[in-house]
Amino acid sequence: MSKSMKLPTMVAPTYELKLPSSGEKVTYRPFLVKEEKILLMAMESGNSREMSMAIRKIIDGCTEGKLDLEVLPLFDVEYIFLQLRAKSVGEIAEPMVACPECNESTKIKLDISKIKVSKEKENDPKIQLTEDIGIMMKYPQLILSDELETSDINVDSDSELAFDVIIKCVDKIWEGETVWAAKDVGLDGVKEFIESLTQEQFLKITNFFETMPQLKHTIDYTCPHCEKKNKVVLRGLNSFFDSASVTTL
Repeated sequence: MSKSMKLPTMVAPTYELKLPSSGEKVTYRPFLVKEEKILLMAMESGNSREMSMAIRKIIDGCTEGKLDLEVLPLFDVEYIFLQLRAKSVGEIAEPMVACPECNESTKIKLDISKIKVSKEKENDPKIQLTEDIGIMMKYPQLILSDELETSDINVDSDSELAFDVIIKCVDKIWEGETVWAAKDVGLDGVKEFIESLTQEQFLKITNFFETMPQLKHTIDYTCPHCEKKNKVVLRGLNSFFDSASVTTL
């Protein structure tokens, strides 16, 4: 009776990156064939929740479960996945952009390994609303996108969705020496507090989101169809692989 031969064990290379939010060093490996299958199946489904779950599973496997993905800011998660994709599939991506002059689409070659998280100096999660009252915000997390997908709240417009995100990103509220944790107050309590703000105070909170770090890259290109010179801004993970979230200036 012949003995079965033992196949060689493949060892994936490891790399290191720094989390944009904290500078913490993270060791990771490229994703494997079995993980790429998970990603492809999620992409084919067209379901954002399945994509979110696939990204979480792949990052967890490639970093050996050393990261708590539920508390990491979304821009950290997007940056990690972009670096994983660069080392696993290839550093060059070709998102499609539409020319505002002739409306023709063009593929733009982009080295995603060099994409960084854009940070605004004035972004501060600690917001003083009055002399004694303030609010501490937290950056949107990957789990938030899942919660919004299954939320009981009927989101009928972008403004309602934005308001829901703001409520769920409140960390603490304080008055003088008294501090209330949002998780203890509950969503209804936080919502009531936010709705009691003046427009000027509310704008301070929306400014936090408008200036928060994000995966962002600006490129200049000349349209090969009409030769118009364009500037495009890519924001968010999807924009580096397709035409979603691409703004032409």
